[in-house]
Amino acid sequence: MPTDPTAPGVGDALRFGRDAVRARLGTATGLFAVPVTLLLAGTAALSLPVLAATVDLLRTQAEAQSAAARAGGSFAGTSAAVAPGALGALLGALIALQVLTVLLQVLGARFGLAAVDGRAMGARDLWTPRGLGRPAATAVLLGVLTALGALLLSLPGVVVALLGQYAVLLSLDRGFGPATALRESARLASRHPGTTVLLALAVALVGVAGWLACGIGLVVAYPVGWATTAWLYRRLDGLPARAAGRAAS
Repeated sequence: MPTDPTAPGVGDALRFGRDAVRARLGTATGLFAVPVTLLLAGTAALSLPVLAATVDLLRTQAEAQSAAARAGGSFAGTSAAVAPGALGALLGALIALQVLTVLLQVLGARFGLAAVDGRAMGARDLWTPRGLGRPAATAVLLGVLTALGALLLSLPGVVVALLGQYAVLLSLDRGFGPATALRESARLASRHPGTTVLLALAVALVGVAGWLACGIGLVVAYPVGWATTAWLYRRLDGLPARAAGRAAS
């Protein structure tokens, strides 16, 4: 997919995100240490029971198959039973993880816009609940639409995620409601499809690098990704963006 030659480059956006976070590294890591730790803990709480149940099921099937072979019979397979309590715990962990993911999207967008505008960002500025309602609702709606698209087929989910890539930023930056933010994000992404796809890939690679660093790298990867996205969003939308070197630390 060709990129718009008049649009700012994703490489420039990545350099801004890297430099902006480097200029305020202590602040960025301090701000995102707690939510990223909670994200890792929630992911582990959701994944480990599923992994343990899968291992138990495979072991039970192997033992049953071996017993059937020794008895000269046939193996018909075993069924997995999940205790209601365990299922409830998994659902609770999944809901908590989704809530945390929405919160991280909003906080990341707030941090990214502050970096682009050269504003200092302290804990009080990042965590204040004022102005988070519409962006949070936008993130929830985007997540629901993406999940529905993924359930139908993988491609519609990917398309929804790409078109809505700027929605939380637009809601936070312009005060748009969820529907308007998604519509404006789709308009912006449709005007610059190649750049939007490259941005998504670049931010995903930054996130993968953070996960590979034992997950702890997400404390840096997350603010870098959002600063990168915020910078490119402002440039694509024709709004001014300051250079990273002028950002307040």
